[in-house]
Amino acid sequence: MNYERMEHITQSEEEMWAYTRYMIAQCDRTAEINFAIDKTSKTIAQNLLAEGSTPEFIQKNTGLDKETIRQLT
Repeated sequence: MNYERMEHITQSEEEMWAYTRYMIAQCDRTAEINFAIDKTSKTIAQNLLAEGSTPEFIQKNTGLDKETIRQLT
């Protein structure tokens, strides 16, 4: 964040808290998206395992690590 923007935001305590709440909401949204992506990747991996795909193939196509894939079996 550049200094001028922070200086503008913190001109009042109300603006500072509003910006803080905004940033927390952005972080929450990012966490929710990452959770959904992870859940979807695991679901895809489970389906691929059920169809007989190798852990290497699943890792390459989902980005999941081998330990995570192993735990899905």
